[in-house]
Amino acid sequence: MKGRIVSLDGGRWGHLTMHLPKNLTRDETKRRIKAEVKRILSETGEWPVVIGCPQGAHEHSLTETYVWFVEYRTGPVGQETRWRDMPAHIHSK
Repeated sequence: MKGRIVSLDGGRWGHLTMHLPKNLTRDETKRRIKAEVKRILSETGEWPVVIGCPQGAHEHSLTETYVWFVEYRTGPVGQETRWRDMPAHIHSK
């Protein structure tokens, strides 16, 4: 699932959902989310400058996964991607 909200400066906000294993560390979760956002945006020649998970993750009742609702903002290619709103309470590692 992906959405598009265009801004005045040419960047846009978008979102996607991801299922990730519950046993991942915080760093591994962030790495996988960032890689997936970059992969999806590369298909349209875009780049993420902000990635966040303001709603955190929710347990999937039938699998050993969390469902992450990921928001991102596009911007200049190559600009360092910064994180915001990455809840820590889910990760014990």
